[in-house]
Amino acid sequence: ELLNYLPRLLISLAILFIGNLVSQGLRELIQGYAHAHDLQHGPLFAQLIAGLVIALALILALDQLGLAVDLLEYIIILAFAAFFGGTAIAFGIGASDSIRNIMASHYVRRQYQPGLKIRVDNLEGEILELTSVAVLLDTESGQILIPARVFMEKASLILEPEEIDGT
Repeated sequence: ELLNYLPRLLISLAILFIGNLVSQGLRELIQGYAHAHDLQHGPLFAQLIAGLVIALALILALDQLGLAVDLLEYIIILAFAAFFGGTAIAFGIGASDSIRNIMASHYVRRQYQPGLKIRVDNLEGEILELTSVAVLLDTESGQILIPARVFMEKASLILEPEEIDGT
């Protein structure tokens, strides 16, 4: 009976071995990409993906051995769904200011261009640059980066040349 079970055992070990190789390869690939693109949480994401691959390989290996893995599959799927769902919600909440600035910048670019003299939220100066999320303003005190959403939330005024001198 042990000889009949041996092929299943060898296939299960091969699945675990290949799963381990794939997880290591993916981990290195993701970490390399994250490092090249200066992504802060790349190593954590690489570990999570590697863990997912190992978990899937383990489930496949146990299934190959003939063990009931249905409950384990559901638990792992639920855990990963909860983690990635929570991460997506946290990202969505955390990115709301950035999204607001990106949307506002779209409209700011239609109304303003570099070189214009403006006044917004008690700040006055010349627009140097319009970025995807902000406006770089050259003021008497120095350069200041104003979030684009400020232009949507506060009154802004394009100044005529004589208004800048205070005349």
